Amino acid sequence: MKHIRIYLLFSFSSTWLMWVIINNFEFQDYMSSILMIVSVYMPAITVWVMKIFTKEDDITIVSLEPHVKKNTRWYLIAWILPIVFTFLGALLYYSIFSNDFDLTDNLLRTDGIKILTAILIHPFINTFLCLGEEMGWRGFLFPELIKHVSRNKTHILVGVIWGLWHIPLTIVGHNYGLEYFGYPWSGVLTLCIFTFASGVFLSWLTENSSSIWPAALGHSTINSMGKIPYLFLSTENPSNRLFGPAITGLISALPMIILAIILIIKERHRAIK
Repeated sequence: MKHIRIYLLFSFSSTWLMWVIINNFEFQDYMSSILMIVSVYMPAITVWVMKIFTKEDDITIVSLEPHVKKNTRWYLIAWILPIVFTFLGALLYYSIFSNDFDLTDNLLRTDGIKILTAILIHPFINTFLCLGEEMGWRGFLFPELIKHVSRNKTHILVGVIWGLWHIPLTIVGHNYGLEYFGYPWSGVLTLCIFTFASGVFLSWLTENSSSIWPAALGHSTINSMGKIPYLFLSTENPSNRLFGPAITGLISALPMIILAIILIIKERHRAIK
């Protein structure tokens, strides 16, 4: 557990420090972008620094080999499922809050291009950004933590840790805005529920592919689709982001939560056999 404690201390402190600096000091746009890219790579950087100062055999890291040909199935799942679940979650949210839904002609023209870009282009470009997080959470933390606690506890702990890592961003309004009941801690709790569910999915991809790249693609697709459900949102009835329509909301995350429960049950049955 010593490696895990060191990892959490340095990955959290270094990332949070950078986010505080970015949010409280003025930088030119290009410099802010560079600092943000470095900050999301801190989970990966921390792992590699630890490997330098410890014996390599003491640090577990999932392969960085993409194995594209062998893992074609897992790359497709990593790309397609978050897209499907984003639209299913939005559909569920708008079915309950029908007054929030607004389909305009503008959506069919300009916003249609945004949707296609979010589906076909951004997931593959942003994979390289999400790799920084995935090398930490799924590449190191999950396989290292599962050595010490049960699989179910590992899923929960990694999901909660991943959600808590986002606290500075949640405080400044990322995902849920600034005006909701219980701000910011209800937002932190909601995000932890989502990161648990999506974390189970991403860990499942990682373990079945024996590579960190499918998880990075899945993570990237989730991020790329993040704003798409808001294109259908009525300006007269703004949503309560704690519930949706983005996939991080309590209602719109239900498809991902159900998938996580199914995967955990299947893992349990496999372990029993």
